[in-house]
Amino acid sequence: MQERIINELIHGLNRIVPVVGEKEFFYEDERGNHVPLQEFIVERFIGENEDSLAAAGQVMTQEECDRMSHSGYFGLSLLQGRFSSYFAENYRSFVAEAIDRITISPSVLKFLKAVRPRLIITTSPFGILEKHFPEYSSYYYGCEGDRDADTHGNDYIIYHLFGRAQQFSDNWVYDETSLLQFLHCLHDNDTSPSNLADYLKDRGTLFLGCDFPDWLFRFLWYSISIKRTPQFKPKLTAGYWFSTESSDIAFNHFLNEISYRPQKDVNHILETVAERVSDKGQSDEHAHNLPYDIFISHASEDDELCEKIKDELEKAKLRVWYDGGQIEDGNYFETFKKGIEESRYFMPIVTEHYMIKFMEAKLGGDIAGLVEETRFAVENQKKRYSGLTYSLPVVKSGDRMYNFELNAINLEKRFSSGPSPILPGELFYHIQFFFWNDEDCSKDTFHQYNWSKYNPNPK
Repeated sequence: MQERIINELIHGLNRIVPVVGEKEFFYEDERGNHVPLQEFIVERFIGENEDSLAAAGQVMTQEECDRMSHSGYFGLSLLQGRFSSYFAENYRSFVAEAIDRITISPSVLKFLKAVRPRLIITTSPFGILEKHFPEYSSYYYGCEGDRDADTHGNDYIIYHLFGRAQQFSDNWVYDETSLLQFLHCLHDNDTSPSNLADYLKDRGTLFLGCDFPDWLFRFLWYSISIKRTPQFKPKLTAGYWFSTESSDIAFNHFLNEISYRPQKDVNHILETVAERVSDKGQSDEHAHNLPYDIFISHASEDDELCEKIKDELEKAKLRVWYDGGQIEDGNYFETFKKGIEESRYFMPIVTEHYMIKFMEAKLGGDIAGLVEETRFAVENQKKRYSGLTYSLPVVKSGDRMYNFELNAINLEKRFSSGPSPILPGELFYHIQFFFWNDEDCSKDTFHQYNWSKYNPNPK
């Protein structure tokens, strides 16, 4: 079973979104020991209030401390019952003061570093993950919907589902009462995280260290994993529940009902996936034996644009395969096939002209060369790059198709998914897009990107 799950994760990395829970965060003390974050918070509250407790003749029993430390949000509510004065602010400040010593469990960190998912969801209201992933953007849900969350954009995002712990603010989850407030907003149609739910449609979630009680997971899973239709019919999406804690029979039954796979041997699975992905990356993504880094696939009408793109890539010391209309007709198929096989990445240049070629082929017209290129690239990806980055689509910002702008949402939802997609989902669905815009630098993500990362021989 473990080997099966490991293989599933490796081959489906582009469609898995990790959800990192509180159990994966630790405080590293002076001796190098990793103390669970909530246990550290309890110790800080008791230490800060030791004199007042003694003056009041109150004694904290070990049993009471354990319940506060190991009972999740219920434990935090017990802690607040003891130290109610400015509880949320003190809680926030304790974490802020110790942030440099707070870390994430090694196996989860190793997994996330190797896989580098485009979206990481966390229940933590603190910027702990951002320390390890400074290249990611942060989004904090705040009970007001998530229209500002660019989940379909070009950024890599850490999505804080339970708000942001800010000074003198109580709009984040710090006990059971605030938790219920957030759950209400997550389920309300006016304030639900619709962008997140839309992004998770047809993607699986991997829950890591989410020590939720049965009822909480049911509520949370429904709010982020169900895509509501106008008839409010739920669409189930499968996933994984990784926790070292044992689950009761009823909860396991629910996980089975929603096609979630529970696993207790978390460290072994995550580390194995990370090692195999890294090994495959060394042999595939950083191969030194292929003569080209990037194969550019484009419509002939876009030669001028592609020349500019080629020049930019070559400035990053990348070896680019680009025909520029120089291939003789009789040798075309074998030439581009060889070019794709000899290139590490496939870069389709998506413009109005590009989309028209695919639409004509869809309607039974002549099949353009770029359509054949794309079909062969799909087969090449299956042979060599399962689960890893292969397609690097560049979109001409502002171009349209059927009055729909060629943006990330439309390319995913309208043109590369559904029962009859125009574009092959293998190369365009759940993929990072790079936008070329000569007029508006703020919308040009191509030039903002560090293309040298795809250079196998950086100097």
